[in-house]
Amino acid sequence: PAGMRRIQHRAKHVGRESHKFAFELVAREVTGLPEPLPGNAVVVALSRGVKVARTAPAPPVAGVAQWGAVGSPASVVATLYRSHDKAGIGKAYSDKLYRVAVMVPGAGGDA
Repeated sequence: PAGMRRIQHRAKHVGRESHKFAFELVAREVTGLPEPLPGNAVVVALSRGVKVARTAPAPPVAGVAQWGAVGSPASVVATLYRSHDKAGIGKAYSDKLYRVAVMVPGAGGDA
């Protein structure tokens, strides 16, 4: 259950420094989209667990969705923990994996 996971999480990070970081993925173009697309817009999603950040929607034209030269950001804030320095080479942050997906909002999924 959730209570047990919370206890395990806290125990794993005892004595480790935590720092918050903001990360931003900027989408400018997605190519190779199938035609016809089951919707009229495409978003790029950056997710980890239940946290999801999405770009603004972009209309696909001839299998390509473009957000322009400035792009469209998808931003997340993550708490990173310093790893224990077992090798004596300085402390690094623990890894956190994110999923990047191209989605079509309203195309039969929960996008």
